[in-house]
Amino acid sequence: LKKKQHYSDHDDEDEQQTNASEQKRRAQVFAKPQEESTGMHDIKSMFAASKTRNVQRQEQNQKDESDKLLSDIMFKLQKPKLKTTRPTPAAAAPPPQPAKIEYKSVEISRPEQISTPSVLPTPSLPTHNSNHSLHQEKELDWGDDDSICFDAVSKLMNDTVPPIKHPSPPPISKSLIQFDTQELEFVTDEQLVKSARTFHTSPTKEIDQNEILNKDEHFKIFWFDAYEDPVAQPGKLFIFGKTPLLNDDKSTSKTFVSVCLIIDNIPKQVFFIPKTGNSASDVEDELFIIAKRFKITNYTSSIVKKRRFDPDLISTDVLNEIDIVEMKYPARCTSLPSDLQGDSFQCVYGTNQSPLEYLLMDKKLKGPCWLNIKNCAPVKTRRSWCKLEYDVDYYSGADRLMTNIEISTINPPPPPLVAVTLSLVTLPNTKTHETEVICVAGLVHQQFPIDSAAPKRPYQNYFIALTKPSDCILPSGLVKAAESQKIKIETVPGERALLMYLISKFQLLDPDVIIGHDMRMFGLELFLSRCQKLKVGLTASKIGRLHRTHDGKTKVSTIKNPTCGRLLCDISISARELLTKCKSYDLEELCKVVLNTEQLQLYRNYSIDQTRDAFSSSMSVVDLVQATLNNTSLILNIFCQLMVLPLAYQLTCIAGNLLSRTLMGGRSERNDHLLLHAFTERDYIVPERSLSSSHRTALKHTQEIHNESDEEIDDENKKTTKPSSTSYIGGLVLAPKKGFYDHFILLLDFNSLYPSIIQEFNVCFTTYMKKPTQSRPDSEQTQIDVDDIIALDETTKGILPLEIYKLVERRREVKKLIKEKKNLTDEQLVQYDIRQKAYKLTANSLYGCLGFKHSRFYCKQLAAFITCKGRETLMQAKNIVERMNFDVIYGDTDSIMINTNSTDYDQVMAIGTKIRNEINRQYKHIEIGIDGVFKCMLLLKKKKYAALIVEKTPTQEFIYKTELKGLDIVRRDWCQLARSIGEFVVSVILSGQSRDDVLDKIHNRLRDLGDEMRTGKIDIEQYEINRQLSKDPSDYSDVKSLPHVQIAVRFNTTSTGRKMKRGDTISYIVCEDGTQNSAMQRGYLREEVLSSSSSLTIDINYYLHQQILPVISRLLEPFDGTDQAYLALCLGLDSSKYKNRQQKNYSSKDNNNVENNNDDDDDDFNSELLFGEGSEAFKQCDPFVFPCVQCQTLNFWNAPFIFNEVKFILQLAFHM
Repeated sequence: LKKKQHYSDHDDEDEQQTNASEQKRRAQVFAKPQEESTGMHDIKSMFAASKTRNVQRQEQNQKDESDKLLSDIMFKLQKPKLKTTRPTPAAAAPPPQPAKIEYKSVEISRPEQISTPSVLPTPSLPTHNSNHSLHQEKELDWGDDDSICFDAVSKLMNDTVPPIKHPSPPPISKSLIQFDTQELEFVTDEQLVKSARTFHTSPTKEIDQNEILNKDEHFKIFWFDAYEDPVAQPGKLFIFGKTPLLNDDKSTSKTFVSVCLIIDNIPKQVFFIPKTGNSASDVEDELFIIAKRFKITNYTSSIVKKRRFDPDLISTDVLNEIDIVEMKYPARCTSLPSDLQGDSFQCVYGTNQSPLEYLLMDKKLKGPCWLNIKNCAPVKTRRSWCKLEYDVDYYSGADRLMTNIEISTINPPPPPLVAVTLSLVTLPNTKTHETEVICVAGLVHQQFPIDSAAPKRPYQNYFIALTKPSDCILPSGLVKAAESQKIKIETVPGERALLMYLISKFQLLDPDVIIGHDMRMFGLELFLSRCQKLKVGLTASKIGRLHRTHDGKTKVSTIKNPTCGRLLCDISISARELLTKCKSYDLEELCKVVLNTEQLQLYRNYSIDQTRDAFSSSMSVVDLVQATLNNTSLILNIFCQLMVLPLAYQLTCIAGNLLSRTLMGGRSERNDHLLLHAFTERDYIVPERSLSSSHRTALKHTQEIHNESDEEIDDENKKTTKPSSTSYIGGLVLAPKKGFYDHFILLLDFNSLYPSIIQEFNVCFTTYMKKPTQSRPDSEQTQIDVDDIIALDETTKGILPLEIYKLVERRREVKKLIKEKKNLTDEQLVQYDIRQKAYKLTANSLYGCLGFKHSRFYCKQLAAFITCKGRETLMQAKNIVERMNFDVIYGDTDSIMINTNSTDYDQVMAIGTKIRNEINRQYKHIEIGIDGVFKCMLLLKKKKYAALIVEKTPTQEFIYKTELKGLDIVRRDWCQLARSIGEFVVSVILSGQSRDDVLDKIHNRLRDLGDEMRTGKIDIEQYEINRQLSKDPSDYSDVKSLPHVQIAVRFNTTSTGRKMKRGDTISYIVCEDGTQNSAMQRGYLREEVLSSSSSLTIDINYYLHQQILPVISRLLEPFDGTDQAYLALCLGLDSSKYKNRQQKNYSSKDNNNVENNNDDDDDDFNSELLFGEGSEAFKQCDPFVFPCVQCQTLNFWNAPFIFNEVKFILQLAFHM
């Protein structure tokens, strides 16, 4: 128990004893003891110490009063509310019984069809002493650092009374969601005590008769997360999972609780490679010297046969097994340096291996599964917040031949998890300008599956708590107003009480999965920072499942995995991998993409002013609470629609990494673990794990890099700043034959081209090596020479193509089962569909680890070889098509487009089948297929086209669908108005009308659009331009030409809430603000434009010149009868300055299509250099400075440009 410290000016001895006991107590809960100065050498120091103690005494008294108030609040929260009317006298209530779950068959219904919710009382747990009165006042132990401890909360929760039903509330409005509830199930202390036993499989000491009954039994745990800290706790690993409780007859029940398994004494394993001329025995003799040098107390060594491969493809040891020395020693000893060399060995591998990696590789753990644990016992000192906690040694004996951890041979289905969907409402403090949490909402489900689709009813219960902002008060009648809307609101007096309420909910519910939007980057950091600011202490770590404390100086961003033991599912992160075409990943945009229109109408975003104004009346507060619950339900629906958890579970089982890491996004780590398992199982020594700071920095960009398709990964290498060290030639893009095609276009696509090339040419570390050539100077090594790579073994299949083959075959088998649908339920079909999608994602991304320089299996030579074969394959396909007298109008990396000169769909399909068979005859594993047929197509330039896809149904009907690729109207850096008018133009072009009718219709629409913009008939949302921050705003060197960066910097300077960071999408409007600044310096947020005190007006001329006209003119470029000047005239602009430009473009236009048409993007390149992010490429260049010929005043040219004598003079005059 925590003892209050009483200070005295004359009793130093008692004070020292108190400090010593306090430090000892804090050490037991892993908290850093506070240091106190004991030196009293002069009068000045005595007065200073006395003053300090007085201040501390006052702070302690304030904390005691706050804790007493908070204890009353917590006591009130744990009790069910009584009726407002006086109950009739009744007999004494019987002792409370543990609540049992009531399963109801609930179907998904529309908001207006949901039944009236039943009031759910707070479940009561059996008390150990039922003689205590309900109103007896208790003195609670708040644990370390004035935070509520585990035992205190258990005692607090055990003193409840049977619930009393509330009167039925009035009906709710049909426009709002009715959050009806279902009774939850909670575990009693008696059940936990029965299940907490010691398991002795091979006892080596005397045990009592009860423990003998457990002989040859195993402790079963379904693990899904792990945590390690190799620096602070080497050789120790925390495994988190679920375990079934025991019934009275010692059999397992269907109730599962959280469990933490602490594995001790996981060794370090290193391998020593003998030098040429030395044997493995010589290395073993030298190990004694190495152990003495690095103070390794004990170790074991053995000679084993292993293979090793060189990522640089230089060594030839891959063909033969060699004798190497394996050494295992305690993890608490000093780690060996990675560059260690000796007299008899040339190098050492495995020095950076972590305990988690050793366990995964040694026990071949691939994803969450059931484990059998032997010789484990309940811990005496709790280090986690789990219901049960066990400790076990990794090895079962002194000989270290057997382990206490084995994969269960009996695989029952995974246990259901407890899922909580959270939403936080924040508001800045008007005095301190700090962001404070004023409302928390959560949806709970205790039977959430991990390997299948979500239940039809994705939540069983909900909770919501509210506190008053710093400058407001809670309006009167709030409870009645909430009851009228059938919402149960808990009100607490202060932010600290609100955080403690959420913590108590986490302790009561013990969730395994936390679902939210932007929780990892904002919500979680905000929660931890506020807990740190308000000195919540140890209980703040209940956001995870491990006891952890941090002092006030610890940066929240540096805390490693604060939710360890609980799976954090952030839908904004998952959507980046599953929804690559979203213009942003905020909640509103995800609702538009994933959910239907009816669900989208429930979304509502409150601004800071709207949130503060909501506390003016009780009904407005209820509306705020309702909107928060609605947003929480939308987050949960998006999570279920994307199948985030089951898909991540399948990906983890395939790759063999941690499920929590899979949920964080990014493919590099999954690919690394997949290959780690594959090479380890075949007795290969794997490459070292890099621990450099650059690697840690690179991991932050893993998600963005690997969100792209596997064919586009090589494009990232071409954009690096150091092409001499990382770049290689990527995929081939054929020169497009521009124009509008009104005949059927056939689209052929290679199925998973790069994975197929790996199988076709048996590409692997174990099958290829470099030719022994002379070293070339660095200036000649800018590109990889593919001819320098030769095949070592063409008969034996490499590990990399073998793994891809297994993934492809498994996916084919699963798809076959889905297609046959023999005796499969709907739930099994969903599971199979998730599994085949996981196989596809893994196979297609496996190539990426070869071209990602921060991967453990990075090999630039193999990546360049694969892309080279891809270019050859595409060119060979083009030649075959042309030999068959068909015209290839375009090709990109893994696809070609063929002009069939036919308007008969069946004839086009027959042509495609003939071409497909001819190309596939050339290969064994590479396969091309018909990907689609275009009825008409507008081909503008590379990667930019619009087409009308036609499909024939079994009923001989045709279905048409528009496909847009790379056009301005699909890019998010154009305003919605420009995209809308662009979509209109494309729809008219692809409508099949005559060209004259098409142009007339477009010209008339442009005239109307110009008038509508000038008369203010266009909504302000149509003018918003969306740009994404590619890095943090403070990292940009030149922000003058980047409006979204200027807004982000300005917003971060003035905002007291969430800061804009890398990855955020900013929507801005270019306005006239009365200054002479360029348009790129006049970007403002919509809130700034709509502000009552704002004098900003939308710059219509900018949008007509720079947004509308460029989009339309590019789409109509292939058509005769119109030009940019006439389009400008239709928009009401001065067309004279566009005529000279149009004439010049026509004179320089090249009518012959060649393979290398880099000039296609000149116009875009120039505009990007002058106005867009192209300036970032020249940020290291010095500005162009020149003096005036008359006054000699220096002029600075800050924007990059391409020198042209005529254009230079015009641009110079414009800037001057």
